[in-house]
This record gives sequence, C-alpha cells and structure tokens, in this order.
Amino acid sequence: MQKNHNYWHQVQAEIVAVNVSWAHFVIWTTKDIGIVRVERDLDWEKVSLPILEHFYINELLPSCYIRED
Repeated sequence: MQKNHNYWHQVQAEIVAVNVSWAHFVIWTTKDIGIVRVERDLDWEKVSLPILEHFYINELLPSCYIRED
C-alpha cells in the first residue's frame, strides 16, 4: 500500500492500537479479493501520534462530556 493511499493512516493507527508490526489490508469486491501486507511505519508514528493525541485530549474528549450550565 502506498503512503498516499486513502486508508494508509487508518491502517497505521490500527497497527499501533493493537501493537503489531504489520497488518493485512483486505479489499473485497463481488468479483475478486485483494490482500496487501502493510508494515508498521515508525516515521508515521513519530509524526502522527502526537497530532492524534492532541486531537483526542483537546477536541474529542472534552466533547464527550455534557455540560449542565
């Protein structure tokens, strides 16, 4: 899978979430099936995990709480 593929970031995040070194990306259609092995990208982690952590802590998590002002 190329790093500019639409699902690259999702697959990398899932690899990190389950703490494995690779994953299979499976594409199924009514005519065929494709399976691609995707390796863990440590450079992706260095750049993207701090961004995802910031988003989670500062944007997503606070929106989970209902304020009763």
